[in-house]
Amino acid sequence: MSNIPPCAGKSVAVTVLGLLTLVLGCGYVVMGSILLGAAADMANDPAGGWAPLLQVFAGLIAVLGIPFLLQGVLGLLAGLGVLLRKSWGRLLTFLLAILAILWGLAFLGTAGQDGSSIALGATQLLYGIFAIILLFAKRR
Repeated sequence: MSNIPPCAGKSVAVTVLGLLTLVLGCGYVVMGSILLGAAADMANDPAGGWAPLLQVFAGLIAVLGIPFLLQGVLGLLAGLGVLLRKSWGRLLTFLLAILAILWGLAFLGTAGQDGSSIALGATQLLYGIFAIILLFAKRR
């Protein structure tokens, strides 16, 4: 009888990264869905008579929502791939980490920062840095 746990070959840090990536992916999907829903509602001209202006704003909001939604799908796939210890999961997580760092810098670089932009930017940066460091440290 062996006392080795069934998942002894699996790093806890990699599992945590996979779970964090899934959570981040879910967050991006939710954000993208909210933005796309808002754009669809705005395009219906609820204000009456403001249709041209609202359609421009709806288009801009949709332009923001689509990348969030796509990045969310990327995050879900990446998280699943990392949890399954697939090489494609590492690659997708690396791409997601780079995007998270860019989003983090964008949120931190916005004028008139409030607490939520700072927290969101810092969280994105920390995730990206943690993921990149761990992916390089845990190469096969």
